[in-house]
Amino acid sequence: MTDIPLDDFEKRLERLVGGRVRGREPDALDRALSAFYRGAYRRCLDALARAEPGPRVSALREAASALLAGRPQLGVRPCFEALRQGASGPDLYAVLVTLLLAAGDRARAHRVLREGLRRAPGHPVLRRQMEAMGVRKPPVVGFLPRSHPVNRWLGRVRHRYRGANA
Repeated sequence: MTDIPLDDFEKRLERLVGGRVRGREPDALDRALSAFYRGAYRRCLDALARAEPGPRVSALREAASALLAGRPQLGVRPCFEALRQGASGPDLYAVLVTLLLAAGDRARAHRVLREGLRRAPGHPVLRRQMEAMGVRKPPVVGFLPRSHPVNRWLGRVRHRYRGANA
């Protein structure tokens, strides 16, 4: 991964996430999402104070607050509720993936990420999250399911062996 100066990163992120690409200035929600993706959760909350209320805004507010408090699992339910209420958009999936990964739930994060990419295959943040998560190695014994005890044990042995020889 290359190091990008913060100013350049913010400009690139604004182009990707913000409204300038669509021919309009970014609104408060765009600024809040940009801050959220950078990990500036307090700045995200400040921007959301000026946003029009709605399910996406409240879900993002809960997510940023949960991450600030160090309890990401508290922000997961509001995001799922916003999705159930019809607040669509790939950004909500990206926020949810961030929360699930912070909570240590990689399996659910991967399912949400796949669903988000199915709905918006070109979304840059979702694509970047998928690249960051990586791809799992195939099971050691291919004809057995991944969850089979033999595959789990051999997978641990393989991981320890490769870690010691790396």
